[in-house]
Amino acid sequence: MPGLNQRSLKIEAVGDFAARRVKPLIRLRGCWLDRAGFKPGHRVEIQQLKPGELTLQFKESVPDPAVPPTLPF
Repeated sequence: MPGLNQRSLKIEAVGDFAARRVKPLIRLRGCWLDRAGFKPGHRVEIQQLKPGELTLQFKESVPDPAVPPTLPF
């Protein structure tokens, strides 16, 4: 079972299956993102350092006023 700082996600397939134009999709959502410092309205930089490995890093940004602040639960 993954720990608090580890998640296992399924890579989904999206696109036009009839035309065989399918692309991978990874969805990230949940309170664990907030606890990790990723807030609504923030920007994220994604780097591929080597095949099969992605790195996500929060980038300073001005929060979007259209996105309501999260409530502590």
